[in-house]
Amino acid sequence: MKEFFLQRQRPILLFFLLGLVVRTTFILLTYKESYSALPDSRLYDAMSSNFLTGDFNFNRGDFIIAPLYLFVLAFFKLIFGAYWLKTLIGFQILVSAATVYYVWKLAEVIFKSSRISVIASLIYCLYVPLFYFNSVIAQETIFLFFVVGFIFHFVSFLNTNQRKDMFIAGCFFAGAYFTKSFVNLFVPFLIFLVFYLCRNISIRERIISIILFFITVVILAIPVGIHNKNKSGMFVTSSNGGGLVFFVANCELNYRDVTDSDTSDASRFPNGRKIFTFDNFPNATYDSIMKLPGKQKEQAFWDGGFRWIKENKEKFLAIRAVNFFRMIMPGNSWSRYPFKLWLASFVFAFPLYMLAYFGIIRALKMDFKKHLWILAWLVAISIMHIMFIFTNRYRTFTYDIFYIVYASFALDFLITYFKSRKASAT
Repeated sequence: MKEFFLQRQRPILLFFLLGLVVRTTFILLTYKESYSALPDSRLYDAMSSNFLTGDFNFNRGDFIIAPLYLFVLAFFKLIFGAYWLKTLIGFQILVSAATVYYVWKLAEVIFKSSRISVIASLIYCLYVPLFYFNSVIAQETIFLFFVVGFIFHFVSFLNTNQRKDMFIAGCFFAGAYFTKSFVNLFVPFLIFLVFYLCRNISIRERIISIILFFITVVILAIPVGIHNKNKSGMFVTSSNGGGLVFFVANCELNYRDVTDSDTSDASRFPNGRKIFTFDNFPNATYDSIMKLPGKQKEQAFWDGGFRWIKENKEKFLAIRAVNFFRMIMPGNSWSRYPFKLWLASFVFAFPLYMLAYFGIIRALKMDFKKHLWILAWLVAISIMHIMFIFTNRYRTFTYDIFYIVYASFALDFLITYFKSRKASAT
């Protein structure tokens, strides 16, 4: 039995080792520092350091941050002291490489093909955007692990209807939720999928399964909410940054950012990216909201965003159209990066996206119900990509990871198809 298990897991272990080698080599060749890639890295560093003095404050001023990654940083600082950053990077490399296990298993549970699992695992190991942030103080690496684990166990439940799969899916979902709260956009779709696709079990069993899914989230969310209530006056179970992001997504700053595609001025690229901020494009409404008490800010941000939409309907629609186009277009946003960098990212991602779109469409035609989950996931997360601020890295960690699985299905189909054509011609 042990030998059989080891034999089954050996290919995954090999891909895990390949992932380690690729990620370690990439970081050794490219690493400079861990802060400039993302604007929030220094903030995470500072807030997690406060944990070591007993100040467990998740409020960054404009909104409350999801707590999990702050605890991860504080743990490494507490245990490893001056070496916390190096060990954190090593940990994130390990987590990123280990995620290949769920990439393999997800392809396996969907397509029942070891060939497709091999292709998906190989692409995952080599796909740079998914491990670009391993050396950065950023939530992305652990968020990806939790999301892929959640989707694997949820899809397994849709196939087997076993309660344990739903409970484990809930545990992974909790990890994702306490890292980036926007994953809760999928919750209504998840409930719909359970009731629509699991008709071979009773309604009572479906309800129990959903309760099991949420039990971990609820158990952890209540104390987090109470803590935030006592600390900041707001019962927030993860993050309440949605109001700020909605406001920033629907204001003149974002309209200018979305529509201004001039990338010729090098002074606007301090880190190789063109990014507008309220520092260089002031907003009086934002300034006035930031003066409000904490618990009034979130609603004020929502109100400010909706007011701008009401007064600027055409600009609102223009932003949404560009966001949608960016969402389906391979590569980085063309209006934020110099042309050569954008072109390189486009060429790199183009094959994956085309194969993924082909694979998803073909899979849905073959068995619509079996693959309905991917359509539901894409639609749910598109709410964030389109209605809020489109961010390339969010698309990478919510879409590209699953595009890899369906692109592998498409590639396997095309290889088999052309092999059979060649055999019939000879």
